[in-house]
Amino acid sequence: MEIKLCLCHGGSGVRLFRLRLSGDVSSLGLNEGGLGVGQRRGGSGLGATEGDAVYGKQDLPATLHYATSVPYAGWMDDSKLELVTLYEGCCGDGGVERVDSLAVFYRPPINFVPVYRYASAPAQGKNRSLSSEATVIFATGNSKLNPKLKDNAAMLEEIRASIAAICTSPDVKIRSIVMQGGASPEGRYANNEKLAKARANAIRSYVSQQLELPEDIFQVDFVAEDWDGVRAYVAASSLKDKDAILEIIDSDQEPDAKEQAIRRKHAASWKKISKECLPELRRVHYRVDYDIRGYEQPEDVLAVMETHPENLTLAEYCAAASKYEPGTPNHTKICRAAVAQFPNDPVANLNAANAEIAAGNYAAAQPLLAKAGSSADAEYARGVFEASQEHYKAAIPHFQKALDGGIKQAADILDEIDR
Repeated sequence: MEIKLCLCHGGSGVRLFRLRLSGDVSSLGLNEGGLGVGQRRGGSGLGATEGDAVYGKQDLPATLHYATSVPYAGWMDDSKLELVTLYEGCCGDGGVERVDSLAVFYRPPINFVPVYRYASAPAQGKNRSLSSEATVIFATGNSKLNPKLKDNAAMLEEIRASIAAICTSPDVKIRSIVMQGGASPEGRYANNEKLAKARANAIRSYVSQQLELPEDIFQVDFVAEDWDGVRAYVAASSLKDKDAILEIIDSDQEPDAKEQAIRRKHAASWKKISKECLPELRRVHYRVDYDIRGYEQPEDVLAVMETHPENLTLAEYCAAASKYEPGTPNHTKICRAAVAQFPNDPVANLNAANAEIAAGNYAAAQPLLAKAGSSADAEYARGVFEASQEHYKAAIPHFQKALDGGIKQAADILDEIDR
């Protein structure tokens, strides 16, 4: 702020002029000493000091010019510029103070109009896989599927339902369904290899019949003897001889030789393994590989959001949101759904934060901004977040980082805040 003043004097006696800016909560003297005019040089008895400019009558100019500048502070808004005149008469009359209000300092409010910058996401492939396993129990040495055995009915329904959820979607095209059968290491390896494959085929036939799927969509795989499963059980057990058993399992012996060595040297432990571990290894793993069609129309994205939000890519969420005006219900809804589906993605968090700021939901925006990354767009959004709440001082460093990152419109905002 710059103050310019022209003092025109008249009359006799001694006068000392002081300028001050007076606000509701503070005041500031604008001339460190003072401007004095009168008939005498030196001090006047009015509080003039060596720093004051005091003129005698003979060398007194007709007009006194004074200018100064001080840094702006918030309390100065609507403050008054005052001229304080201290004077005494020519005959030593007592000093009198007079205060004149010269002007009211008015700083127009900052005209901040937020402009939001929404980010887009790169296109992503829509090839998906569903992998799971079900413990369908088979009798020892048998590949016949028996729904009444233990929990087989529930397990078979779980397999059917999970695959059906994919198959019945009109937006999904299945590439393949892989069935992997397994057998426990009991008996000869060659026989177990046949059993594992036959068990996988049994589950394949069941699913194919239940869902009326073509046979050529299935692939069959198998694990003849699941020694990894046995090892995991033994390692986690409290068997006293587990270290010795693990040494046999980890050896280079053939599978049949490993089984015989454990049976012979650790009969009690093998009996426990056969009862508690081996039945669970006669299970089936399955994987469904499929493609999901793309969604280009925002209406389609809104519909899929309600039923299968996981079928949408972040790029599709972003593209759909861009079709709506920021701050509108659909725009906000899409941004919120995107960050719910991709909670750790910086782009999803940035866009959702912008949407919440536009809606005035600052409490909701703050944690999203914390996960929006360190891009120039993220810094710009943090500046908008602060400036929208009139926290201009806090907004400045964020806008400066955005400007340094290439966002030119941040310069206009900084100029408006700093004017």
